[in-house]
Amino acid sequence: SARQDVRLVFTDINMPGAINGLDLAHAVKANWPGTGVLLTSGAPPQGALPAGARFLQKPFMPMVLVAAVQDLLAEARPFARSVLRAPL
Repeated sequence: SARQDVRLVFTDINMPGAINGLDLAHAVKANWPGTGVLLTSGAPPQGALPAGARFLQKPFMPMVLVAAVQDLLAEARPFARSVLRAPL
């Protein structure tokens, strides 16, 4: 909980173990509201996304993923925009 360098969590809704991706998304937004959250799955989520989270249904094109990550990072941390737009 002390880390400040996590800017985005990208997770599938279906995960092994006691917590699913939707529960993880709600926990992240409750504890670190400035952190971007992007969820994915082959089917639409069976519950409400937390405010500010985004969902990408599989399959998706790589550029759609890149655009969603860029948008979420820009919203979560305004300075991230310049980092993401740097030439590769």
